Amino acid sequence: EVLKGPQGTLYGRNASSGAINLVTAKPKFETSGFGEAEIGNYGDQRFTAAFNTALSDVVALRISGQVVDRQGYLTDGYNDDIKQSARAHLLIDTGDTSMLVTAAYSHLGGKGEAAVIAKRFGNSAPITCGPSPSNPWAGPTDPATLARIAATNPDNVTQPRDDGYQDIDIYRLSVDFEHHFDWATLTLIPSYVGSSFSNLNYAALVVPT
Repeated sequence: EVLKGPQGTLYGRNASSGAINLVTAKPKFETSGFGEAEIGNYGDQRFTAAFNTALSDVVALRISGQVVDRQGYLTDGYNDDIKQSARAHLLIDTGDTSMLVTAAYSHLGGKGEAAVIAKRFGNSAPITCGPSPSNPWAGPTDPATLARIAATNPDNVTQPRDDGYQDIDIYRLSVDFEHHFDWATLTLIPSYVGSSFSNLNYAALVVPT
């Protein structure tokens, strides 16, 4: 949902221009679930599943998760997509009062991002210090890329290596509490979001001409 205009009352001072909410499926008082599997090019494997159940007349639980494993678009494996995520919703609904507790976790791994050497175009000066890779998807450690960098860096600038990685964890705990009065609805949405971030990438290749 897209909420236009200032939304500071519920979403804080940083929502002065509005808010975009990604609304996930909430628990239902029934037992159901699904599972999906996808296979694509670049070794793409994607698995998604969810399970919903009622724990009592007023408590329901929904658990979902996804695993993605796809090789990199670049010739040396960079720009891949390796991630895992899980989310649990616990709903307590007594009619006038409801509380939704959400816990979520995501991990991003793999080699991460990297850059390619841009080709000259238009009125740009011609390349005089060695050709650019003919493959537009040549990664930073592709032999053609390394040769181009070596030809344009007589001072032996450090070459990109095959040690790029990303290790990112994101976790969230939130509560959506509502109580309906005859004349108004009280809504509280406290939340905590934490993360740890560690990565090494070659997203900016310095190639003077």
